[in-house]
Order: sequence, then structure tokens, then C-alpha cells
Amino acid sequence: MQSWLAALSAGKTFVTNGPVVTVTVNGYDIGETVSLESPGSVRIESQVQSCFPLETVDVIVNGQVAFSQSHSGNPDAPGIVTRRIATSLPVEKSSWIAVRVRGGDRPEVYDGPILAHTSPVYVTVGGAPITSPQDAAYFVEWIDQMLTVVDRRNRFARPEDRERVEDLFRSAQSCFRTLDE
Repeated sequence: MQSWLAALSAGKTFVTNGPVVTVTVNGYDIGETVSLESPGSVRIESQVQSCFPLETVDVIVNGQVAFSQSHSGNPDAPGIVTRRIATSLPVEKSSWIAVRVRGGDRPEVYDGPILAHTSPVYVTVGGAPITSPQDAAYFVEWIDQMLTVVDRRNRFARPEDRERVEDLFRSAQSCFRTLDE
């Protein structure tokens, strides 16, 4: 349990409803940071294993598909499907890189179509932080929605509990506002 919790804290995770996916960037694993002195290319390697056919394996850079590999095959073929990606991509600024796997609907799979997504491998360029004004603006708006939910539901034992939650939301929102600039 302790090693699982340590890996979770270190960001060495992926979500899935079936496929098992790994990714490395320049040999660094999920949750780790690759440091580049200046813009350049990174080598991305991924392996996916699934009991069901896959449609696409995407390399995501800062939320955008940077590389995609389509797959087709017999949807009823027995056995484990294994797919590998090995590609190089340019990195101009500090970024995060993850892999997303998608497949079709399967009656044997709970909750929709086949899906897996890794946590990122981080890449810093020249020591600069990873930033995204669009993501920051999204979270400013999302926190406004959460504050509305807190106000509407008002499910707190004491008023100071509610104030503490609202203060945490506003503090986070303030941080995102500075990133939004």
C-alpha cells in the first residue's frame, strides 16, 4: 500500500477502463521531468496492451494531439492486443506529454468506449515553467461555478467551515488569475 501511495503522490498514474498504457519521454517515466537547455526534439515511446481492439493511440502535448496512430483489426479476435509507438516530436517551450488510448464500445466494458490516459511526463525548456493561459482561464471560471454550488447547497456544520472552503477556492482562483495573464 505504501509503494502504491508513493507512486500516486509522484504522479505515476494512468486512468483506464481496460487498456494498460505506459509512456517514456527521453527515457523518463510518467510523473518525471525531462530538462532541456533549449528547444529541441524528444523521443516518445509508448506501449499499450488491451484485451479489446484499439482505434487510436494519441500523443498529447499540452492538451493537443501532436501525434496519432490509428489501428484497425478484427474486433472479435481473441487475445491481448499490443501496440507500440516510437516517435520524436519538437518541443519549443516547457510542456507536458501524455498518451491517450481509445477504442470502440464493448458490452464487456463498463462505462462507455475503451479508454486509457496517462498522467504526463513533464518537459522543461531552459528552466521555464509550464504555463497555459487558456487552462488558467478555464479554472478561474470553474471555481466561480464551484463557489455557486457551495452557496446553493450550504452543507456545512458551521459557518466557519463554509468560509474555510470558500477561502480555499478564492485563494486557488487568485493563483489561476495570475497565470491567466
